[in-house]
This record gives sequence, structure tokens and C-alpha cells, in this order.
Amino acid sequence: MRQPALLFSSILPFLITFVAAKPIYQPRQLERRGIAPLWNESGPHVRDVKQVKTLNCWWAASSLAVLMSSQKWVEQMVRYSNGTSMTGLSWPEDSAVQVTVWNPNSGQQETFTADHNYISQTEDHPNGNWWHDAIGQGARAMGKTDSFAGVISGANPDWDPKSGSATVGLKILTGFDTDAQYTQFLSIDEFFELAQKAAGGTPVIFNTLAEEDIGVTSPQLGHSHDYAIYNGSTDSEGDRVIWARNSWGSTDAFKLQDVYDNSYQIIHLRSWNVLGGGPADTTHEAVPETPAANGTDTATPGANATDTSASQPNATATGSNSTATDSPDTGANSTTPSTGAASAASAPAPAGGSAATSEAASQSAAGSASQPVQSGAASSAPAAGAGAPTAPPAAGGGDTPSWTSTLPGSAWTFPVSILPAYRGKN
Repeated sequence: MRQPALLFSSILPFLITFVAAKPIYQPRQLERRGIAPLWNESGPHVRDVKQVKTLNCWWAASSLAVLMSSQKWVEQMVRYSNGTSMTGLSWPEDSAVQVTVWNPNSGQQETFTADHNYISQTEDHPNGNWWHDAIGQGARAMGKTDSFAGVISGANPDWDPKSGSATVGLKILTGFDTDAQYTQFLSIDEFFELAQKAAGGTPVIFNTLAEEDIGVTSPQLGHSHDYAIYNGSTDSEGDRVIWARNSWGSTDAFKLQDVYDNSYQIIHLRSWNVLGGGPADTTHEAVPETPAANGTDTATPGANATDTSASQPNATATGSNSTATDSPDTGANSTTPSTGAASAASAPAPAGGSAATSEAASQSAAGSASQPVQSGAASSAPAAGAGAPTAPPAAGGGDTPSWTSTLPGSAWTFPVSILPAYRGKN
């Protein structure tokens, strides 16, 4: 017995060392490390923009409209912290980036640093692509030294839930002067003609009437809400429709009559500038020609312009009580982006919107949002010589009380009688 005891005592230290050094395996959850990319491999996508709680649909719709007009324009607004371009890159990552925006009062280009540590915890996708939040940080940063609608100025500027307009948003994002055409001064054909210009690569937005004035539509339009327009087209049944992106997360085809009857104004760049290849591309000075009012525009946005989780139904949504919501936006930050029907015509798209539980009912009735698909008609030849429309004269003659806009980039007068129709923006 003595010899085995001596043998055990001699190897005991080695056993203790082995047991102590052996790793203890425990199941654990894998966590993604590092900074989220600015965008996925296919570039900025409309699903990266989502309004949740902040009441700034004017900003989200402006961002969407610019993205839908030119993906490259958006990419050129964001650079690595050292100033290196991200344009055309897949999965660019940086904890801080340089953002270029334009002062809506002076029109001057300004550059700010956006920090991933300060991204919103409610808007867009807090743990996902953050290019839109970065540009928003740049827009708000101007509020430290300047004052304009939509941003509460001061040492810590923030979005102002009580003000804001896409006329300001588009100017911040492009540097171009903006304008608005009031629906009550337009015929339905004129309204449709303006909406069709969006397919030519220039941002166009419409906003809707106040809650007490909005009618029942299918899909249901949100009240006091801004929508980024893809295009105006004709569906397979011969009805004119307007395809638009909602910042709440859906892409919808609305009947032209519904949009016309329930919209307050249509907002655009004053000279209808085509954004094209980005701020450095001087061809954006060109004015897009306007398709004939009764023509069918079949130009579709680029591959990232829409959510393509399902095949596109007929352009006109059916069912008076149907309220379809966009499929979960998990694809916005997925490693496998949706594959839209690519077109060389124009680039990706954006969204506008408001928040609250009641807003879910305002989502599209077309199921999960998808790439607008025109119904087999050939592109109509644009009408030549279409310039920027002028602001409509005030109705009612000289006896009508009037109010003159003081918004940056806007200079028009209109009757005070239409002011109450658009308030309490979402």
C-alpha cells in the first residue's frame, strides 16, 4: 500500500495543474462587436430611414426624396473621419464621420462631425445602419449658431416637434432653393404632372391635410404627414396612381384622386434640379422635362429605392378597410439586402412620417412594401420645354387677406383662408 500512495502523491500536483488550467466552457450569447456600418453593401437604402417617435416627418421625407433621386448624392454627403470618401463602398464603418449639409438660411455648405455614440435610440435603426442619423446630426448642429424651422437652436440643438417643413429639409440636403405648389390652386392634371417629375431624378414631396380634414383613402393616408414621391404612373386598369414612400416604413400606390383631394401642397426644388451623380456633378443643374399629363411614366427607382420583400401587386390597392403594414424592417440592416428591380434610370429612395399607435393604421394596404412596377406601358415621351412652374396667384382677388411666407428659399403670398388646413405636423 505504501508504493501506490507514494505514486499518487507524486502525480497529484500535475493533476491539480491540469484541472486548474482546463477552460470551463459555458454557453453564452454571441454579441456583435464594433461600430455598425453607415450602410450595407448596396449603399444607402430607404429602409434605413424610419420615423418612430420624433415628430419630424418633413425631415425623413426630405431624406427619402433625395435618396430616391440620387443614391450617390447621399453617399457623397458622408465621409470617413479623416475626410476619405465612402462613395461606392460597401459596409463602410467609422465611429465618427464628416457630414456635409447646407445652411437653409445662407445656402452655404457646412461640414460637421457626427458621432456614433450620439445616435438616436428610437429613430431609424439604433443598432443598424446610421448614415441617416449622421446627416441628421449635421443638420441639427447648424442650430448651435443659426435659427431655422424644424430645429430648436441653442447649445444642444434638437428637432423641434412643433415646426419644420420639407422646404427647409430639401434645402439642408441639397443647397438648392425650394418651392411649394398649393393643391387648391392646381388642377388634378397639373398636380399629377408635378408628381411625375420625381421619376426624373429630382426630389418631390406632398404633405397631407390636418386630422379633421383628411378623408378616407385606401391605403389610408396619414394626416399632417409628408410623403416622398417615387413617380406618377398609370396602372393596368388605366387609373392614375402616385407611388410614394412613407417614413413609417411602407411604399404605397395611392390613387391620384385620393392624394389630390387630401394633400395640402407639393414641395420640390425651385428649379427642379436633377441630383444625378452627386453634389460634384454639375449636370444636376438641368431641369427635368415633364411627361405628358396622361402619359405613363415607367421609370423605376434604383435597386435600393424600395423595399422588395414581395412582388408588386397591381398599383391600385383594393379593399376599403384594408390597412397593410410594411413587413418588419429587419432587412434594413441585414447582411442580405433586398434585390429590387434595378433600373439605370434613377437611384434609391427615402421616407417621411410620424409616430404613435394610431399611425399603424396609416400604413399601406398593399402588404409588404415593394418595388413600384409599372403595368406594361412604355415610357411616354417627355413634353419639351417644361420649366419650373411659378407660384399660383392668390384666389379671390385683392380683397382676400393674405400672408407672405418667410421660410428660407420661399417667396410667395397666399390667402390666410388656407392656413388652418395644414397644422400639427407629424
